[in-house]
Amino acid sequence: MLAPRPLIKDITRQIAVHWRALIAFHLFFTLLATALWVPLSAGTLAGLLKRIGQPVLSNGQIVDVALSARGLLWLLAALGLSFLVIFLQQAGMMRVVSSRDGGRYRVAMGALWHVLRRFPALPRWPSSRSVRICCWRRPSPSA
Repeated sequence: MLAPRPLIKDITRQIAVHWRALIAFHLFFTLLATALWVPLSAGTLAGLLKRIGQPVLSNGQIVDVALSARGLLWLLAALGLSFLVIFLQQAGMMRVVSSRDGGRYRVAMGALWHVLRRFPALPRWPSSRSVRICCWRRPSPSA
């Protein structure tokens, strides 16, 4: 088990070595996430307001929409996608820090490409794993 001081020193050293690649990855990922997230959230929110069929002007109406079934579903989806973006960014940053390459931008773009390439497999992994865990049968004690 690592003691806190050596762990903090090791993390600080890795960040000092890869700080430019981390900044480059953060900027690339933020631009990509913003380019995808803003139109997606605006479109889904516009669809939600179209389904409600009335304008939302006051704070009370905003609360009523947010606490409706569709509003709660939209909030839940938005929260889930926000956490997904955060987790993907952290995965890419860990990939940058764990790389041994020296090229700053090449490492950042490689990590971004790796995260984007592996993204389609993400929704299938937890469900298939949970199905395997739930459906796995232990051998009976008598056998």
